[in-house]
Amino acid sequence: MKSEAERYRYWAFISYSHADEGWAKWLHRAIETWRVPQRLVGQPHPDGEIPRRLRPLFRDRDELSSSAELGGVLNRALRESRYLIVICSPRAAASRWIDEEVRYFKSLGRESRVLALIADGEPGSGDGECFPLALRRRVGADGELLTDSRVEPIAADARPQGDGRQDALVRLLAGMLNLGFDDLRQRERRRRFWQRVQQTSAIAALLVAVSGAWMAFERYKREQALAAHIEKVYETGRTELLAGRDMRAAVYLAEAYRLGLDTPALRFMLARAMAPLDAEIPVRIDAGGPVRRPLFSPDGSRLVTPIEDPALIAAAAPDVPPAVTHAAIWDVATGALQGRLDGLPRMPQSLTWLPDAEHLLVSGFQGYDDAIGQWEGYTPITQLWNTRAGEKRFEFEGHAGRFGMPVDAAGSKVVLADMPHQDNAQVRELTGGRLLFELRGDARIRAAGFSIDGSRIYSGDADGRVLVWDARNGNRLALLPGAMSGEVVAVVPTPDDRGVIAVGRHGDLRLWNVATGTLELAFAADSHSVADIRFSSDASRLMTVGQGGYRVWSLLRGSLEFERRTTLARWASADFSAQGQWLLTAPSDQPESELWLVPGQRRLTVLEQTDGNVSAAIFSSDQRRMAVADAAGRIRLYRLPIHQNAELSFPPKVFASRFIGAQPAVIVAGPLDRIGIAAPPYDTVRTLLELPSGPVHRLAASDDGDELAVGDGSGRLRTWRMPAVRARCDVQANASGFFALVYSADGRWLASSTILGPADTADTVHVLATASCARQAQFKHPCTVVDLDFSPDSRRLMSSCTDGRTFLWEVETGKALQTLTDGGLSHAGAQFVHGRAKRIVEVLDRDEVRLIDLETGSVEDRFDIGHGEDAYAGALSEGGDFWVAATNTGRIYVKHRERAVRQAGALPYPVHSVVPLTGPLMLMAAAGTTGRLSVWDAASAQMLAEVAVHADQIWDFDIGPDYRQLLTGGRDGAARLWSLALETRSATEIDARIRCASPWTLQGQALVRASQAAAPGCTRD
Repeated sequence: MKSEAERYRYWAFISYSHADEGWAKWLHRAIETWRVPQRLVGQPHPDGEIPRRLRPLFRDRDELSSSAELGGVLNRALRESRYLIVICSPRAAASRWIDEEVRYFKSLGRESRVLALIADGEPGSGDGECFPLALRRRVGADGELLTDSRVEPIAADARPQGDGRQDALVRLLAGMLNLGFDDLRQRERRRRFWQRVQQTSAIAALLVAVSGAWMAFERYKREQALAAHIEKVYETGRTELLAGRDMRAAVYLAEAYRLGLDTPALRFMLARAMAPLDAEIPVRIDAGGPVRRPLFSPDGSRLVTPIEDPALIAAAAPDVPPAVTHAAIWDVATGALQGRLDGLPRMPQSLTWLPDAEHLLVSGFQGYDDAIGQWEGYTPITQLWNTRAGEKRFEFEGHAGRFGMPVDAAGSKVVLADMPHQDNAQVRELTGGRLLFELRGDARIRAAGFSIDGSRIYSGDADGRVLVWDARNGNRLALLPGAMSGEVVAVVPTPDDRGVIAVGRHGDLRLWNVATGTLELAFAADSHSVADIRFSSDASRLMTVGQGGYRVWSLLRGSLEFERRTTLARWASADFSAQGQWLLTAPSDQPESELWLVPGQRRLTVLEQTDGNVSAAIFSSDQRRMAVADAAGRIRLYRLPIHQNAELSFPPKVFASRFIGAQPAVIVAGPLDRIGIAAPPYDTVRTLLELPSGPVHRLAASDDGDELAVGDGSGRLRTWRMPAVRARCDVQANASGFFALVYSADGRWLASSTILGPADTADTVHVLATASCARQAQFKHPCTVVDLDFSPDSRRLMSSCTDGRTFLWEVETGKALQTLTDGGLSHAGAQFVHGRAKRIVEVLDRDEVRLIDLETGSVEDRFDIGHGEDAYAGALSEGGDFWVAATNTGRIYVKHRERAVRQAGALPYPVHSVVPLTGPLMLMAAAGTTGRLSVWDAASAQMLAEVAVHADQIWDFDIGPDYRQLLTGGRDGAARLWSLALETRSATEIDARIRCASPWTLQGQALVRASQAAAPGCTRD
């Protein structure tokens, strides 16, 4: 027979009307968090001994429908509850189901254990009656009311005219502990008093003799205000970080850090928030006016900045085009002015370096009349400058168009279109400006440009036709089919030189294959006009800037891949990285530039400026730096990447990736039977191995990095000794690939599970001895094995199947130690913790998740999940401090030992993987089906940051050996490295960096713009 204590699972069942849910939540939380006075713990109680906490409590979350019977779940919960607490109100008195719950509980012979809490109404007042009928009558063993036997319930009155909330709570607690109300109330008051006394500091203790308890209370209020302030700035910083506004987040989080908050979650967020501030290069350039169309030199050592005249800007109307007067050339390393180019076109359209990296071709419009102070039409001009000498070599009317290739590959010819007084285009020598030949079209040629190799010239005319010309003599080669609806304003070759894109005045684009002369794509890039376009270096992506926003198009699929929809000002611009992964915006009417990761449409950070709106933003050609200029002419340089540590390119795509060794290096595998390796700083991937037998399915590395294992699509398993890459084992399995591949902790064993054919009904897990390559053991399963994990001592292996079964094996003997085969369970995760095999499962018919000790079969912990939810993934922290379950609805549940479950905010997508990053840090990562991976604080169940993004589902990720880096792989074929570093600097160092680099400062709890001057004693380094 079970004892009284063993019979009861809950301390109390809370019965309430749905309209009184607020009271129920308060009561539930208040009782479960109430700590029993120390002197009472262990004292005798009718149900055993008094514990430290009165929990758990059962609270029915929703009223049953009017047609349902009292469910078996509620009946069981009532039977397993020591007390029934009824929240009384006129709504409760009218509730059939509260009455049924009271009847059933009383019928169990526990009438003396029914407690009441008056929340509203008046007992015995007719319409205002608050007691349910069953509470006012005795109940027989059959659950029927004894109508001739009235009961006057003794209730805790929480109304203001009654006991009030606090004393009503104490009265209920006294009833549950079988104590007198006055005795418990006095104990509670004494305990609260001593808690306040203990919170005072040594200084407050010295003042107690003088000022007494008043001073202690004042100090308590200040501490509460400080705690509230810290909580406010912490939460605001977290919110800003999740929104991608790192610079703002850094100010808030640094304030919490300065005031004494120091947790792994805060240090993680602070490191991310400080990333753009730390990425700023210690060079400041002051151009003296707004910068338009800046350009890095090919080697990234110099920066050319066309500069507007502030006086002309002040006198001009808002819609007047830029009034550039000159360009400055800066040394990027020092910020020193190297030269000046006076007399540039007033509205520059494009700047192009010649191959010698000394001469610069500038095209634009010259139409501003200084004498009358207004624009008199637009005259296109092209200039050639010697940037070292600061000399203009020549100037001609005409230009190549809004953008394109005005110079041939050798840097010897320039093409000029849109001529003021003729319809033809001209090709001239760059050395002396001599006219070589003209391109004579059927209509006015508005744009022209060279092919990448310089052998062809493309032109677009006022009637929308695009022609191809021989660059040697100007002979017409082809008229491309499919004329545009209006005039062509730009023609641009694709980087692979296989195609040409024409841009129409009203935002339409067309792409032709030059070799075949066929029209491959035609689409509207913007509803008004396209101000600029940029290609990725492999010609797979195209960025467009238009009045409707920023867009990136896939030229392989002809589809929109990225869109930042916004209404852009007339002079907005953007830049596109060569690899096509980053986009940098310059909206011209906003004080912030956004850095986007194009795959997955993730905003990496917002670069906010101190001195006005962003006038320009560009990448250097090597993608290691970027420059952002504001309206005052101040230019800030930043190192790249920010947040994303590296993009591992292994064409055509990456199938699998893993860290290996202590450095650590990264191993990647692609579909072309190759294995690559990248060492810090991960800027290149070199081929390590070529595998002719089939594409790689799984990679595994031993903990010490000395062994590498590869399972391919033919069922072949091979290992190599690292770093010498010496072949060791080569085993052929009767399978078509691998589900799991894992080394034991000591590296002695390698376990694998394979992908079976459709006719197979059983799976075999093979364990290989890595030293001899001999098969140590084979474990046959009546199911498909998807998870494998060795015990820390490498003596046991745990295997889990898709149907919910989990097995524990002894490696050396091949003996089956334990099996969990309950068909009502769904597998969510299994692993070893402190040498014990643990398993997280969902009980399918009870919406409950359990933590099971596989070696004993006992349930260690459990919690409920929402109806209809499926636990897709689960994991335990390294120290076993907490465990996590993630569901198909995006909810993440965190359960700590001896604490109630915390439900994290639901993600807008199903979560398929969740892993604690490290036990002591109380951080965890969750990956979803939409290509997003986020980091969470397990202590508070709060999302801290979205750290990884892919264009498609993340199906593989690995944590670096020092927990400072995250490696992700997705269905999009990309492998990326992300930072997981924690902030290590002191609060003083962080504060100094923010004062020197941030555009924001904190006043109270509000951000204000920082002064453009450096703070006293601060060097802008």
